[in-house]
Amino acid sequence: MDLTAHKTELWTTGITVLPNVLSSTGVLELQSKLEEPFSKQISYLRLKPENNQKLQCLFNADIERYLAAAKLAQHTPALHAIGSSQIIIDLVSELGLESPVISTRPVVHIVGNGLAVPEGYQGTPSHQDWRSVQGSLDSLVLWLPLTRHDRAFWPLEVARFSHRLGLLEAKPHEFGNAISEEKLAGVPFTQVIAHPGDVVAFSMFMAHRTGRSKGAGVRWAASFRYNNMLEPTFVTRGFPNPYIYKPQFDLIDDNFPDVHLLNRFFDKN
Repeated sequence: MDLTAHKTELWTTGITVLPNVLSSTGVLELQSKLEEPFSKQISYLRLKPENNQKLQCLFNADIERYLAAAKLAQHTPALHAIGSSQIIIDLVSELGLESPVISTRPVVHIVGNGLAVPEGYQGTPSHQDWRSVQGSLDSLVLWLPLTRHDRAFWPLEVARFSHRLGLLEAKPHEFGNAISEEKLAGVPFTQVIAHPGDVVAFSMFMAHRTGRSKGAGVRWAASFRYNNMLEPTFVTRGFPNPYIYKPQFDLIDDNFPDVHLLNRFFDKN
């Protein structure tokens, strides 16, 4: 695929949509893998989802297990394999990142009318990903729709050309941060039309959000983020990384596992 036109569109407008990068079979297999943690918890709780509403069923029955399943889905090997696959790395390179490096773990986006977490957020406010990543100036987001819905269903909305406005002032938000409304006064947002198998690439400086229009079902998407190891300011700044990964010291489950349980497990294996 010749990406010359897409590269020009990306750095001019802040975004480009690349059609049919992934096969429909590959997308279906990925979504099936992402659904497995939810299915395992539904089976454990002996729930009986109606009309194939598995996520809503688990959410209603035990929101903590739902959130744990959503978190685990982001550690699915198939998801990470796509983000580091040769076809995706080559695509990022051809779009202008000479030496792509993954900046953060992939994110699975799950949005549905009945899946709003209390005291949390449903969809994302207007924001720029660069504020949380703080990497190379040409850093990119790749957004992959995994389900087919019309434009009225929690769409990705972007402010084209906003990547040229610089890093905009933001304020704290349940999501993490949100661009101050006055900074985007008069800036139009448009819905991105993309289908499973397509890849949406956009600058981390482009303002974007989840549209508030709604529809039936659950919208699934995945996103990946990349820095350019060779971008001069990234090198000069010493490859900054604002993410801190560390475990909690205290056990989540007290006195688990005890030695007898552990030895019975090892004996079986």
